[in-house]
Amino acid sequence: MNIVLYGEEKLLLAQRLEDLKKKYQCTSDDMNYMVYHAGETPMKDIIEDALTQPFITEYKMVVLKNPIFLTKEKPKKKLVTDEDIKLFLDYIEHDNPTTLFVIYHDQRNFDERKKVVKSLRKNAKWYEMEKLTFNQLYKATREAIVHRNASIEDNALALLLERCGNDLLTISNQVEKLCLYTHSIKKEDVERLVPPRVEEDVFKLTNALLAHDLRNTTRVYK
Repeated sequence: MNIVLYGEEKLLLAQRLEDLKKKYQCTSDDMNYMVYHAGETPMKDIIEDALTQPFITEYKMVVLKNPIFLTKEKPKKKLVTDEDIKLFLDYIEHDNPTTLFVIYHDQRNFDERKKVVKSLRKNAKWYEMEKLTFNQLYKATREAIVHRNASIEDNALALLLERCGNDLLTISNQVEKLCLYTHSIKKEDVERLVPPRVEEDVFKLTNALLAHDLRNTTRVYK
């Protein structure tokens, strides 16, 4: 079975991969879970692993990360040869039914003009992890905090999302930190523990400069 996991929401990508590992009982301990990076391991070795039957268990999982040869990127050094792509393409079209071959990509820049990508569209299940909307992030963040037996004030939650942007992984890390610090999160806690984004600081710095506020300009700059 061929699977493509992709998208810019890294936390959701990692969670979906973990869900697949649990569903098909694939773990490193059972020697039926391997991760490769395109260009670092010879493609023939990756394909050979994918073609090998699982040991003891019913399924095995082979994860291929950094699949630049499937994207619009043009690396200075060609890491994957035409012969490698031919081997990959042949496997995709004649895959091993006992192997979950997962192409894992944390971007959305596949080159749809390439023959190999067109083949993947036909011969793989595609799952895109999309960025959450603000309302979804707001709800998910509050639920994550409640799940940790903590609470957060509305203005503190708004500031947290403002400082983290729509990056779910960053939000998750900051929630973990805040909940370890206190079980009743207030705005001042977020101000103290969650660093502002560069964009926020630049905006404040520009305003301070325009207002000729030397003290505030110096504070934001530092």
